[in-house]
Amino acid sequence: DAVRWPADEEVLLHPIPREGVEPVFRETEAMRALLARAALDLERARASDIWNELSELRWVEDLARGFEHYARGEFELAVRHLERVGGYNDLPFEPALILSFAHTRLGDLEGAFAALEPLVRRRPEHATAKRALAAFYKRRAVGALRDHGGGREDLQAARELVEELSPDPSADLALANLDLALGLAPSLIHL
Repeated sequence: DAVRWPADEEVLLHPIPREGVEPVFRETEAMRALLARAALDLERARASDIWNELSELRWVEDLARGFEHYARGEFELAVRHLERVGGYNDLPFEPALILSFAHTRLGDLEGAFAALEPLVRRRPEHATAKRALAAFYKRRAVGALRDHGGGREDLQAARELVEELSPDPSADLALANLDLALGLAPSLIHL
């Protein structure tokens, strides 16, 4: 990965949640520390003379403000700034990844997909983005299974992504959980 987001392996692919249990996304101290350093760097940049002369730097401000708002739990504001960053060409991937997390925290799973799927198509080797996309597929599948007995296609998509990431598919707990869910899905439809 060009940049590694400091999160443990189980943060983005947790076991399928039970009815009524909110899935947990844990932000680490390392994440908060990186965001705090970025905020300080942005303040120093804003104080420089060149800041006002280069309108091309405005994407930096939206990016940093999006990260700031995300770190403070202000997900609607984070989405607003990070969506603007997406309008610039040839930027690093971080805005799309954090934008997808912000949409998830707002309960907007389709917005999370819209932010993350293009990133995975553009950077198929990006493990963190693939892991997050697999988690989003799994979350959408669980809702579909619960609401109308669907979701099998999303479970299969999550399984394929996890299998691509797994160094040892035969011993991968996340893959085993997805296989179990796929095996149980037909019987859940008839409940």
